[in-house]
Amino acid sequence: MKLLDTIFKSTYYFWVVTRVVLIMLFASTITYYANEELDLTSIIIGVFILGFVISLLVIVIKKLMKKETNAFLHIYNGVFAIIFSLGIIYVSIAYFDLSTGWYVLYLPVWILLYGLWELTYESQKRGLVSSDS
Repeated sequence: MKLLDTIFKSTYYFWVVTRVVLIMLFASTITYYANEELDLTSIIIGVFILGFVISLLVIVIKKLMKKETNAFLHIYNGVFAIIFSLGIIYVSIAYFDLSTGWYVLYLPVWILLYGLWELTYESQKRGLVSSDS
């Protein structure tokens, strides 16, 4: 765990930029599907994605203003990113031929690592998680 902590601390600005990239990525997804006719499941998933984008925006704005952010937002972002990325990995492995296109797993692994960063590094700053565990 100390290795992961060291990596996350030394790449802090990379993860901050990742927040902005994820805002653009997921916001473009929401705007693309805004005019589509969706079923109930897609609408529910869209609401969670919209909550993710809004919480990312709130964190970015508060960090730019140098104000304290709510720990719930970091926990929500971390849990959502981990669950979402595991879902993408499952779908990629189960339904696509990865023999020639295994590189498509870079995006979900990146999102998974972002979720871990939110849960570990940001939580350690607030004293919610021990750095010794």
